[in-house]
Amino acid sequence: MSAELQRVFDHNIRFFKRVNHPYFTKFIDYQPKRLTLRLSEQGYINLVNINTGQAVYPEDPVVYAEKQAAAFLKKRSHFVVTETLIDRGHPNYPYTEYLAKTNKKYEELLPPIVQADETLAEQLFMYGAGLCLQLQYVLNTLDVKNLTIFESDEDALFNSLYVVDWEQILGYFNRDGYSITVYNVTDNDENIRVINSLLKNKGYHRCSKIDTYFHYENDELRQLSNNLKFYFMNVLGGLGYFEDERLGLLHTLENVQKGMPISRNSLTMASDFCDKPVLVIGNGPSLDELEGFLKERLEQFIVISCGTALSTLVNKGIVPDIHVEQERITLVRDMLVEHTSQEQRDKLFFVGLNTCCPEVYELFNNTHMVMKPRDIGGDLLKQVSDNKFFEMYECNPLVSNFGLGLAIMLGFKEIYLAGVDCGMIDTAKHHSKQSIYFNENEEKAPVFRKRAIHSARGNFRDSVLTNPLFNNSRIAIESILTCFNPNCYNLSDGAYIRGAEPKPSDDVANFEKIENKASIIQRLLERSFENQTFDKHSIAVELDSIRECFDLTCNKIRTHLYISGMNYLEIANEFDAIEGILRQCEQENSSVYRILSGSIRGILVNITCAKKVFNDLDFAEFYAVVETEIDVFFTATRVQIVDLLPAYEQR
Repeated sequence: MSAELQRVFDHNIRFFKRVNHPYFTKFIDYQPKRLTLRLSEQGYINLVNINTGQAVYPEDPVVYAEKQAAAFLKKRSHFVVTETLIDRGHPNYPYTEYLAKTNKKYEELLPPIVQADETLAEQLFMYGAGLCLQLQYVLNTLDVKNLTIFESDEDALFNSLYVVDWEQILGYFNRDGYSITVYNVTDNDENIRVINSLLKNKGYHRCSKIDTYFHYENDELRQLSNNLKFYFMNVLGGLGYFEDERLGLLHTLENVQKGMPISRNSLTMASDFCDKPVLVIGNGPSLDELEGFLKERLEQFIVISCGTALSTLVNKGIVPDIHVEQERITLVRDMLVEHTSQEQRDKLFFVGLNTCCPEVYELFNNTHMVMKPRDIGGDLLKQVSDNKFFEMYECNPLVSNFGLGLAIMLGFKEIYLAGVDCGMIDTAKHHSKQSIYFNENEEKAPVFRKRAIHSARGNFRDSVLTNPLFNNSRIAIESILTCFNPNCYNLSDGAYIRGAEPKPSDDVANFEKIENKASIIQRLLERSFENQTFDKHSIAVELDSIRECFDLTCNKIRTHLYISGMNYLEIANEFDAIEGILRQCEQENSSVYRILSGSIRGILVNITCAKKVFNDLDFAEFYAVVETEIDVFFTATRVQIVDLLPAYEQR
């Protein structure tokens, strides 16, 4: 290694030590395992594979980086993040009506080619860092405010210390509103999870258009890039629509008045385990292949059916022991009435989320309610009661997530997953063929295959197909399995789930028949749930407080939404102020924050995205529609919030 390279390395190490940067500890005694620097026959330093001697760069890395940066600056690959509806929404739903009308105008004006901003990159995702030589060319030309680097090989980062001045790089980002973050790509899902902090810290509207730079490509980085795009979209949808939060609140208030037991304890957290095996059944396509196993072995398991899996099981002549639901919509009740009998439902223990439609609880005799985390209803009840609830961990996005969470909560240590596919082999077979999603082999819900499809590692095969909804369900399952570490086995021919051992049904050991299932389940439920009462007057007072805070917060937000004639940075600054209002609201009244958070942030994202992709004339035309619909949205939501108290008192 030449003296000049060593001088650069020593300078970087001294700098990292001086500023207490974690790279000092990481790299001071680091020994590369795969990549190192060597002098090429042509006289330049290259990054070389230690084992094979193969050069990483096809030419002088400095020349390569300059050419690559020039190509990027000319093309500026990117993706945009917008809030969209997968259906037309419902009447008298203010936010979905807003989205339907503004999305229509957006699609009318969307140009076939989006011109890049010549000077500004609010967010730049760089896949692969290599020797980081490309940074000087990009940063000298483009004002990059927030740079996120995903590098799969720490050897490359270590070797960059010999050829680039990290003090200059970090100095560039050491300004208000600027940041640089480097993630080591060791697990795609982990990178996806940490991106959530970027959205929260920078503001969702600051991430509406993201430049993408591939310094090098491999399957891992390409898959990560695709997953991040899908994840961004799902995060926005998961923030909660106004109408969903409002409806969930009313459902919670009605459900608690029914006097049913509410989740109080997690037996797993108390190390109070049940030694019986439990089978959590989702409605994935592989459920059809497991029909014989289920019928033959049903008496050996406590069986939990999740959502629409119940009607599929009934069609197969299988009756589970526990059934779970979590959706707010009344369609759940209608489907249960249509596809199951009262006699069948009377045999089941029913567990629902607090947001679940009250009419669903009325269909069952033995009902229990679990509190959803980060929920407006739970927030309100905490304000009016000293009672403490157990809030279900990772119960979204699909009902099978809730079913697994319940199994863990009830202390089951041996958990088997069936029909929890989190993917599909064929996009036309996204659920069991005997489910409500198909009728006489005709598909009734093509929305599941119209979502963005990408590949994922398979449980019993190399790969399967998945979409953002199924993929996020898998990520949530892996999260709860990592947290509680039960013995979990996956019988499903779908996506591989880390923490759930792939196990073909033929390899499942025979267990003894479980006698007195109902008694066992009842005892577990009694340990985890208890009856609680809430004072109606206190709830009414809290609802009135929500109305007042809602009015005040909306008035503050509205003043920052008059952005006609502003440039992008001026708009972004106004929306930063709205982010500040939302965060203050989160501290002062979490119920109001939850009811506004998703809808307001969706509005901000769509406006900033349009500002990025439209020319000035088209943006003015788009914003004219937005401004009108924003007024309609605020007027309609205020009416519905004012009606919360009388609606509650009438229930």
